[in-house]
Amino acid sequence: MLEQPINIQSGKCYSVVGVGMGVTQVDIQLVMQPGPMMPPVVMAQSPTRGVNAVLGGKLSGCFKNPMPVGGPGKVVLHAQGAGLVGAQVYIK
Repeated sequence: MLEQPINIQSGKCYSVVGVGMGVTQVDIQLVMQPGPMMPPVVMAQSPTRGVNAVLGGKLSGCFKNPMPVGGPGKVVLHAQGAGLVGAQVYIK
């Protein structure tokens, strides 16, 4: 599992592309921490299967934060198998 903190802004549109080499499965989650002492909430996750994962994008559209304010969040990559995994976050 790999985590990268990001600031999830209100009104912005997010897409995340993940790629693995040597692994059998890559999954991506966009997680938000709604407030202190509250559990993290999975806002979106990749529907694709295999070594390439896309959260948002042409098929499902980008993830748009539905909350009126932004806040701290993170991109979480889950990989099965052994190998290299990387991801890129796109914001517009």
